[in-house]
Amino acid sequence: MGWTYSSRWDTKEKIVNDLLADLRGNYTIVAYRSTRSGLWAVIEREGKRDIFFALIEKHQGEYGYKDMAESMHPYTYDCPLEFLGMAPIACQDWRNGVIAYWGRKASAKDLKRALKPGMLVKLQNKSIPQIRIVSVDGNTVAGEYEGRVYRITPRSLIGAVIDG
Repeated sequence: MGWTYSSRWDTKEKIVNDLLADLRGNYTIVAYRSTRSGLWAVIEREGKRDIFFALIEKHQGEYGYKDMAESMHPYTYDCPLEFLGMAPIACQDWRNGVIAYWGRKASAKDLKRALKPGMLVKLQNKSIPQIRIVSVDGNTVAGEYEGRVYRITPRSLIGAVIDG
């Protein structure tokens, strides 16, 4: 299946609301959540449950989506963990990816809490290979690389390692 775009969808909220309305026309929505990548929902019809995902992107000022079921192994893993227990397994490999994603995310939050000024952190798969922590103030962490200071988020720390 391809992508569906509409000039009506000039905000993510509008496309999410339309997708939910369409789902309600055909299914009972057991649970749903909008994430950075799209819309996740546990849907039910005639006693059968499934995990639905609509990947949402913005292109040339319009939002669009590509919908898929768990059985299609969406290569997006930010599905809420609790949704896995609400529907039967349709793709174990994908579920393993979801569990690993949330495990890495939790580890990144723990790492962020452990950071102290002066520590060197090596980043994975980022344009900046490493940062030196310059300040930690509550939930705000700042790091420096080549003279520039960056705000550090837990997401940027996924796979990171403290080097010294």
